[in-house]
Amino acid sequence: MSERPDNIPTRELIEKALMELMEERAYSDISASAIAKRAGLSRQGFYLHFKGKDEVLLGYMLRLFSELMDSVDKSGASTVEELVATYTAQVRQRKDTLSLLAVNDLGVSPSYAFVRELNKRPPVLKCQREPGSEDELRYFNTFWVSAFIAVYTQWFADGMKTPEKELNKILTDIMKGDYFKT
Repeated sequence: MSERPDNIPTRELIEKALMELMEERAYSDISASAIAKRAGLSRQGFYLHFKGKDEVLLGYMLRLFSELMDSVDKSGASTVEELVATYTAQVRQRKDTLSLLAVNDLGVSPSYAFVRELNKRPPVLKCQREPGSEDELRYFNTFWVSAFIAVYTQWFADGMKTPEKELNKILTDIMKGDYFKT
């Protein structure tokens, strides 16, 4: 076991260990034992904090998306264009971590974590209407999050070659429903 820093909470240390391991190998090839070892803990120490690696990943993503949304909330975005630009700036700032999640083909996990975070918050923009029901909120958030994650994942896969301004226009058109001719 490696030496464990005492100034980092154990749960964060475990999350950090998982992310470091994901830089070296696929998520599917990482065991709880490997995470515990990297974090400087015994397997028993790991299981005192988490049920398994999926719980570690979910906890990490919930915190990541909460921080991202806190930044969006503080941005003062008042239009769809400003909101999209803020999201893209936050994604670029966290590109190493988010692209790592994207390349590991984690499926619904990032979407689930982000939707869960969004469902706790009121609409970001004044032009957004309040949902008619909890179901409507959940379905709308699931749709938008899935769309944005898919677009950003493709952007990462393409080496982020599409200029941000063009990417933001695409995402704005998707959000406004301006993609289809009527």
